[in-house]
Amino acid sequence: MMTKYTSLCLRLRARALYTSNGIHNPPVTEAQIDAAEERLGFQLPAMLRELYTTIANGADFFSPGKCIFGIVDENERRPGIPTMEGFVARGPRPFDPETINLLRAHAGSYVLCKEGEPAGFVALAHVGCNIYVNLDGYTGRLYLREDHYENGECVGAAFSWCAQSVEEWVERTLASSPRNSSEAKYLPHYPLASILDGNSEDAAEVGAEQVPKSAEDARLVSQFKVAQAAQAKAQEPRKQLGLHLRRVREEIVRQIHHLDAIGAYAQEIGSSLAQDIEQCEAMQRLADAEAQIYELEVEATFPE
Repeated sequence: MMTKYTSLCLRLRARALYTSNGIHNPPVTEAQIDAAEERLGFQLPAMLRELYTTIANGADFFSPGKCIFGIVDENERRPGIPTMEGFVARGPRPFDPETINLLRAHAGSYVLCKEGEPAGFVALAHVGCNIYVNLDGYTGRLYLREDHYENGECVGAAFSWCAQSVEEWVERTLASSPRNSSEAKYLPHYPLASILDGNSEDAAEVGAEQVPKSAEDARLVSQFKVAQAAQAKAQEPRKQLGLHLRRVREEIVRQIHHLDAIGAYAQEIGSSLAQDIEQCEAMQRLADAEAQIYELEVEATFPE
């Protein structure tokens, strides 16, 4: 049954094929998901549940080493894809609504947790250089996590805002090519406390809106907003092109899905090895084409 998450799941599958690592961990059952949720202490977001039950129990979806963890620890799983950690409710939760709003407003700012991982948080994905995406099981929000060092010693974990939901994060990540990361500005770089105290010269760099202090400042801000509006209007044709390219990509992933279905039927009736190889080659060509269109879409939608 097609859901609103099916297209995203198929696009993740196509990206994994393109990275050359492919899909090695088979999907899990609903019963296995239920057991994992009981272990974790919360229900998984619907997007993740569909990914695990229809595509794979974890894979290098974005590029080699950049993976979404599996949900079930199986002896036969491919080495190198970790399993989502168990739920340990021991650390305080400094993520009240005000703090969350501030983290979102200042992309790249972080809250330092020195007393253990926040209750309800679980590592969901590895995105490179010891940076992890953590799922807040209580809310479904995502945060980026990195060990924090002072004087060469790890003193806790820094958490910065990542996304409101799994699907928002996946959409943003798939919008970039496999060779580029979309997460750079969200990485934990600046202490939120110092930005709020006005002690950081980097506040403007992490998205803090500056209030005009004089009539001249107000005039410059007004000119800037007019220029922004003109730029947005000029980019409208690019956005339309980006939308058309996205529709093409969605059609490609549907074709990959159909080839999968054909392959399953061929196995039932007994296909030859040559036919299997031909099908794999066709799927790889489609995945390659999908990834190339990704790059064209990003170039059209987010020009440098």
